[in-house]
Amino acid sequence: MVLVDTIQPIVMSEIQKKICFTSDNKEKTLPLEQRQQSLSILKESPKNLYSLLLKNHLNLSPQNDEEMLDWIDSKIKKTDSTEIIDLQYFAKYQPKSGFKFALDGFHNVPDSSIPYIGLYCLNPPAALYQHPLDANLVHLNSNFNWEDSAAQSPQFLEGFVTFRDIKFDKNLSLIIDVQTIAFKKKTVPVFKTIGWTILPIFSPNGYVQSGIYQLPIFEGAVPKDIIEQLPVNDPWPFLMELVAQKKSRVKYLEPMSAIVRLLDSQREVIFILYFFSHFP
Repeated sequence: MVLVDTIQPIVMSEIQKKICFTSDNKEKTLPLEQRQQSLSILKESPKNLYSLLLKNHLNLSPQNDEEMLDWIDSKIKKTDSTEIIDLQYFAKYQPKSGFKFALDGFHNVPDSSIPYIGLYCLNPPAALYQHPLDANLVHLNSNFNWEDSAAQSPQFLEGFVTFRDIKFDKNLSLIIDVQTIAFKKKTVPVFKTIGWTILPIFSPNGYVQSGIYQLPIFEGAVPKDIIEQLPVNDPWPFLMELVAQKKSRVKYLEPMSAIVRLLDSQREVIFILYFFSHFP
């Protein structure tokens, strides 16, 4: 059901009102048998939860999502302290559905007279930095938006890449490798890594950290020992600790950044328009 995850906390609250005690510790007059039925329903699968909760406990039989939304509106009251619902918690990560990632472009590149490409891979296993290299695990962005992107902020047209059947790992991240291409007469193009960054994929409690991100770029090639340490640490806080150290090896390539999108595949229609589309 479309709205099961949305209505479950609200419905549970209504059930608790029926089976719990009042504020003055006087038990409510619900018969024991019906209270036991209310408790047993909590063990039902999500597939059955929708109809059972609404019909048996709240005397509701909505015919469609519109009626259900009307009921939700009657229960949720907006006040000055009401916060925006964080849709990151729409649903727990499901490996079969997977997640999507898009490298939309770079902003404020150091030299706008040369082209830039982006290579990225999951860490672990950090396939781009392994020998022999498994090209099936490395993704390349080089399809430039020649018509609309500025030389200082090159955009890519590849869009989302979907990762499926990836086991949840709270320290999983994507490493993005930024390279320039130098074209010289009578020689093959020369590729040079000028920077890198990372994007953590999951929250510690099992959700994809869906969002549009502007990530700082760090100078040079990513050190091998940092690649190995990221999977055994909370990636971003660990990286920020390294940046804060005196004489740190991890320095910002200012003011360059990467624009990326990350999306739980269970939320197909979100973030269809990429970041640069909002800024003509």
